[in-house]
Amino acid sequence: MGRYPLVGNVISSGVIGATGDVLCQLVVEGVKPEDFDFKRCLRLIAVNCMLVGPTLTVWYGFLGRVTGAWGTGIVPTIKRVLVDQIAFAPPFIAAFFVTAATLEGRADDAPRRLREGWASAVLANYSLWPAAQMINFGLVPAAMRVVFSNCVGVVWNMYLSYATARVRGSEGAAEGEAGGASPPSADKEA
Repeated sequence: MGRYPLVGNVISSGVIGATGDVLCQLVVEGVKPEDFDFKRCLRLIAVNCMLVGPTLTVWYGFLGRVTGAWGTGIVPTIKRVLVDQIAFAPPFIAAFFVTAATLEGRADDAPRRLREGWASAVLANYSLWPAAQMINFGLVPAAMRVVFSNCVGVVWNMYLSYATARVRGSEGAAEGEAGGASPPSADKEA
């Protein structure tokens, strides 16, 4: 990412967030282009630019410094993935939910959203990210790790876009508003 890795990581995170939300709305949820929720997409871009890009840049740098003495190879890579998935992923997912609620002007609703969506998001995280991080920490040069995460993040952002919209939709349904459409598999998680 050259001379300014933070700037590059923030930009790539925003682009990936937009891509994930567009695919989620148009492909997963089947939203018609004329009904596309631009505010939702802009919020996901903002979360990715303000939270994901900067946080991953700092976290990967910290993790590299702290675990650098572990060396390379399969065992040190597994240790890095374990640290990442145990110490970082669960609170980061919580921060994502809280940031998304705050950007919607609903910070007061963040505790409910965490109760309803955080555990299933963490479990979904464990179905994707440990394998991705094995590749990331084992094969990808340190300077490109946020970019690699962002590439995997297209799929993850589709999930997060859906999960945050679903939790937000359950609030509307409780208040008598129309909630978002949800695939049957998502209903089984709840």
